[in-house]
Amino acid sequence: MKPITPLEAARRELLRRDQALRGSGHHGSNGAGYIDLTNSSFSAGGLSFPEPWYQASWERWRARREYRPSGAGDHETRQGIARYLEADGLPAGPDQILLTSGSSVSYSLIFQHLREEHPRRNALVALPVPGYPLLEEVVTSAGLSPLGYHLSPREGFSCLAPAIETVLRHDPLALVLVSPNNPTGAIYPPEELRELFRVCSLRGCSLLCDEVFSSFRPPGTALPRPATFARESELPLFTLNGLSKLCAAPEVKLGWIAIHGAPAPVDRARDRLDTLHDTYLTVSGFAEAAGLIFLSPEAASDRETLARTVGRRRSLARELLATLPQTSFPGEFTPGGGIHLPFRLEATFCAHRFGTLDDEAIAIRLLHETGVLVHPGYLYGLDRSVTGELDPWFVATCLNREETLSRGFHRLAQGIPGTVSPDDSCPEIPLPGET
Repeated sequence: MKPITPLEAARRELLRRDQALRGSGHHGSNGAGYIDLTNSSFSAGGLSFPEPWYQASWERWRARREYRPSGAGDHETRQGIARYLEADGLPAGPDQILLTSGSSVSYSLIFQHLREEHPRRNALVALPVPGYPLLEEVVTSAGLSPLGYHLSPREGFSCLAPAIETVLRHDPLALVLVSPNNPTGAIYPPEELRELFRVCSLRGCSLLCDEVFSSFRPPGTALPRPATFARESELPLFTLNGLSKLCAAPEVKLGWIAIHGAPAPVDRARDRLDTLHDTYLTVSGFAEAAGLIFLSPEAASDRETLARTVGRRRSLARELLATLPQTSFPGEFTPGGGIHLPFRLEATFCAHRFGTLDDEAIAIRLLHETGVLVHPGYLYGLDRSVTGELDPWFVATCLNREETLSRGFHRLAQGIPGTVSPDDSCPEIPLPGET
């Protein structure tokens, strides 16, 4: 079991005191209490897919109630996902799609397949850094070793050069590409993806494309995809997505893998993944019904409404971030999508204001002084070994309601220079080590 970090201990104590204040009649987090600017829960931000679609899914499942176990998943649901993907610019037939209960299961199945298919290759999986911390654990649990390729803020978090260098130098079994990236929001241009896919194909490195944040991109824009270049590839390319972010429905537990390449290797990979998944059969009948209903053309307007709402909140969060003193973004980089926003504080200022450049220590101080939680950058791999600079990095999210975002960033704007007003104060908590 991983130990509780000092920041998490401080967060729990503040939350406990905030809840106690609310229980005694104070405003708590609705007023001057704890604000979580790391929130990645759609429901906590008041975002959910409309109830009628859940009801329709339930009724469809109840009307059938016939258990037909399949490692690939319900054929009609896969047809519906194929129609959705084609409308979104990723043509795929239902026989190229395999249903799972989420991206972690999808990754695990693919890694197991690749280990069996290529037993003599290095047991390395190249992961983007900064990136989602859970990916390392998924790789490790599959008996493989994670290997980071560093996305430099000085280069706008571009993936091309570091990913290609990693493939050529270390010859990994697979490389994971996340677009939009988590947490940078970077969306990679087609020319970079074409070259990356070419190099991976030449070196026999399987490419896994994680698109879970694909719907949260600038409206009216197409998402560049390596699968566009994989139609005749002898090395299958795997694309992962699911309802969790796409429809703000993580509780439904439905993900999928789309496989692209030449027909024979695609068929071989699909059949093997089908067999592997047949051991577990992780997808419920309700989830399969929801996949068909939630991704139907009739639900398109509600999917678009969700994406627009998240986009509006992301724009607001970025505007508010720009008002924080002593903060900056990398060069002219603008996050293209996703729900996270990385930012940095100027090193000299931090040394004088906080007496440290340690991102977690600064995050604890800000939580202590303002009641606002932001993630220290190291949780995502945004440390000096990656950024090449002394400035400490932090990550905020944009899923909170607009009013909560405004209050949270307003407090940070006052708290960073140390000018939090009494009206904006939070329940005082001891810093780690204080009694």
